[in-house]
Amino acid sequence: VASLVRDEELGRSVIDSCTGGVGALPVENLVIDIMQPEALFDQYAIYRVAVEVRSAHFDPEGREVITRSYVLDGAENPLTTDPLYLWEEPSGGDLYQYRVGVVTNDGVTHADEDWRRPGSFLPYTINIGSDVVEAVLAE
Repeated sequence: VASLVRDEELGRSVIDSCTGGVGALPVENLVIDIMQPEALFDQYAIYRVAVEVRSAHFDPEGREVITRSYVLDGAENPLTTDPLYLWEEPSGGDLYQYRVGVVTNDGVTHADEDWRRPGSFLPYTINIGSDVVEAVLAE
């Protein structure tokens, strides 16, 4: 005679061994959204926008901070990036940080010097509008 008992730790170890430890982690895709891209590109004579994102959440186990770069020309908007693995961060730091670069039609490159933090209202979306472009062009 035997009885079945739910063992969360054993269940987690089976999932980890089958999936490499990432199967039970929630995942969220980061989205980069250029607000009204055609008007924005025309108004500021933009050729391309580059967004550099760094996060330990690109790594399922959080062992290293990984930096990814995305180049947008306004055609594919919004752009869905690589997944962020939403493991608990004991330090309570940012999920990611990002910098924006703008290449104008005359070939001049402008870029953020400092890393930006995600907004609290839409934490999985990087919105790029005229305010961001103006700040980058001013640097």
